[in-house]
Amino acid sequence: MCSQLKKTFGLQNHFVPRLSLKHFANPTRQVCVYRTLVSHSTVPIWDEKGTKSIAWVDKLYTRTVGDQESGEIERWLDREFEQPAAEAIQRVVSDHRLYPEHWDALADFVAAQIVRTPAFLLRRYPEWRKRMPEIMNSVLHEVSSRSEACRRLERPLEPLQPHPFAEYVPMRVSTQATEKPGVAGVKVEVLVGRGYWHFVMHHVLTKTIEVLRNHRWSILKPCNGLTWFTSDDPVLALNYYGDGTYDFGGGWGRKGTEIYLPISPLHMLYTPVGEKPLRRGTTLDGSTTQMLRRFIAEHAHKAIFAAERDEEILNLRPREVSEERYRQEEEFWKTFAAEQATIEASWTNSYREERQTQDTGIGSDSRNAIIAA
Repeated sequence: MCSQLKKTFGLQNHFVPRLSLKHFANPTRQVCVYRTLVSHSTVPIWDEKGTKSIAWVDKLYTRTVGDQESGEIERWLDREFEQPAAEAIQRVVSDHRLYPEHWDALADFVAAQIVRTPAFLLRRYPEWRKRMPEIMNSVLHEVSSRSEACRRLERPLEPLQPHPFAEYVPMRVSTQATEKPGVAGVKVEVLVGRGYWHFVMHHVLTKTIEVLRNHRWSILKPCNGLTWFTSDDPVLALNYYGDGTYDFGGGWGRKGTEIYLPISPLHMLYTPVGEKPLRRGTTLDGSTTQMLRRFIAEHAHKAIFAAERDEEILNLRPREVSEERYRQEEEFWKTFAAEQATIEASWTNSYREERQTQDTGIGSDSRNAIIAA
């Protein structure tokens, strides 16, 4: 444990682990922070903070069960992804040899780092809302089909087998009486919010994660005189099409996607999906280093973290000055945990306040069906 930071669990849920951020700290153990959104032009361009004070959101990984709050998700992330990667990350920054188990731990760490950030939640939420009616319709179709088959065979309807980690999804399936004899109504309701995100996190990190393990990884070093920095959304899944055209919508198993994660100012974890990677420990030329630095800055959500005050970052990612937007962001995350907890608890207790769902901006969807009793 001497090479790791002491891990505590509480209100502050770090979405970029401190064991990762500490490698971007200066000799005084401070990280230089550059905000991409500020309230006023007089706000200092750089701030220096300890790893405990950055990249966290209040109760981001808390799950509400009835009237109780559970921190099991943060402990799970620490146990399954952070602790196993700690030695591998230390070996990377010390330029020591990595064995297969270390590369596996790093691949797992990349997967967890992708899905655990607020940027991932906000980026995927519209997609989840869009797909939810289709998912619920499939549940209703299965219930209806099973009910009809059981009715024909004169057998009782057996319950559906729960999906792994289904307890994380605030979902209610209820039956309702109808005016037709022998016919019942079925209603499915799903709360698409923090709980659903936790479900997605579990699903990805137990089912899809093998995709990243199957890739061949390497470590890239910047050209002399330049360094890497990181951000609050540090993993890049880059699609580069040439001629300066690119996007960050790459897939874990999509050939041509390049995945990057800054590990320290001198080390970048890298894999080109479906291709042979560069030799481990390759030092890049100046133009490639500058290009990757620009990608890291552009992909940042709200903050960039560096070991020193890198003035070039101001050009790579000019900060936005907006008092209104800054206030909205601050207010959203300040109230996020409380509002989600209230809604989750209300579902567990079988009641729901519609106004609360609307206020949080992350709400629910429902579908109905008629099946034979």
